[in-house]
Amino acid sequence: MDEVQRKLSFDDLFEEKTIEFLNEFDQSMICFENLSNELLCDIFDYLDGYQLFQAFSNLNSRFEQLIHSSCVLIKTCFCIYQNNKVLNTFEQFIFSNRHQIFSIYLNFILQNSYLFSWYLFDSSFDRLESLLFKVIQSNTLMPMLDNLSSLPHLSSLTIETYCVEEQINDIYQLIFILPKLRYYRISSFNHHRSITLLMAMNNQFSPVEYLVINRYCSLNELESLISYTPQLRCLTLHKTKTNGLNVTVLSSTITLANLQSISLDLCQARFNELELFITKIFSNLKSLSIIGSRDITFLNAYRWKQLILNHFSQLEKLYLTYYDRMDNNNQYPIYTGRVNQFSSSFWIQRKWIFHVQIKGIYNKYMIYPYKKPCYDYIEDNNIEYSTAPSLMLAIDLNGLYLEMLFERIKCVLTMTQIYHLEIIQEHIVPCLVILFDTVKTHIV
Repeated sequence: MDEVQRKLSFDDLFEEKTIEFLNEFDQSMICFENLSNELLCDIFDYLDGYQLFQAFSNLNSRFEQLIHSSCVLIKTCFCIYQNNKVLNTFEQFIFSNRHQIFSIYLNFILQNSYLFSWYLFDSSFDRLESLLFKVIQSNTLMPMLDNLSSLPHLSSLTIETYCVEEQINDIYQLIFILPKLRYYRISSFNHHRSITLLMAMNNQFSPVEYLVINRYCSLNELESLISYTPQLRCLTLHKTKTNGLNVTVLSSTITLANLQSISLDLCQARFNELELFITKIFSNLKSLSIIGSRDITFLNAYRWKQLILNHFSQLEKLYLTYYDRMDNNNQYPIYTGRVNQFSSSFWIQRKWIFHVQIKGIYNKYMIYPYKKPCYDYIEDNNIEYSTAPSLMLAIDLNGLYLEMLFERIKCVLTMTQIYHLEIIQEHIVPCLVILFDTVKTHIV
């Protein structure tokens, strides 16, 4: 009985203390509307502009004044589709708040986007810095681009489209005259129309510093484009087509003194095209990322060494990915150079390691800056062993595939010895015992 009374007394006391605490907490809580203007502006920065105005307009005089003040910059996203109500809503919101708009994302869900072609941005958008047009058609894009030069602070422009290839040269010409543009990205698909811009003259320079091209473009065409961008800092090309027979020879180099990073997908280009392109650029490059395929010369360590020493003496990071593809006879190409060239002192001193992965239908060869893996127990001062090549197997093995795997491993071992072996699927280990007994002399 006493125990029950003591328990009840304890429960009553706990409940009393809890209620007391909650009362004190309620009194100390700060209402949202009592937050400072500075903190509210930080919160508003995470909200879509249109939703912000929907939520706080006409709420009270303080919020009404705050959301219309110059300290609140609006980022907004609209999906434009064939609906007069949506277009009218967008028009009203944009024009009413154009002096506060910082960023606009427009997704054109229209089969006939000419319905939107009446709309042009002008100099009254005096805070607008970023524009993104998604799935925009040429009959809408071209009138807009023609007027963007009037925007006093536009620094970022992204265009994603399927159907402006016939105007691609006009697009670049309009982009390169934008006076404040720093970042430009263009994405288009399913077309290979060539860029025929001539090399830039002295009065045709653009302030673009970050150029991202996600459409098919040869290195010759890229050379013409970057001649317009002497302030370029970062260059990315996602889809490269081969130069073909039109390999130009330039008498002088393009000086890009600020260029720090280049990333090129060269799966449809040859290594000699890369060499020709590199020799035409003077820069203080720090990071180089290359994806190659179909030309095993990308794995020639000596030619890479010469390129780097002659043109990129300040290079700090190299990322090379090469996908080995089967030829028409269902054979993987055999490397015919000297073994272990990526394990020489040139690569070891820079801590650029060589890694091979057999996965799916590809032999994937990679070079990248060294990061100490969890299994590497070697002392840090033993750099030579720590950066030794490794092989990872990530495959589903069956009896029919075993012979092909053997051939693929032989291809790898013509290039390098393997110091680390990582096998992802445990069930294939018994099958590999016999396989690696055959090639064990090549695995250290």
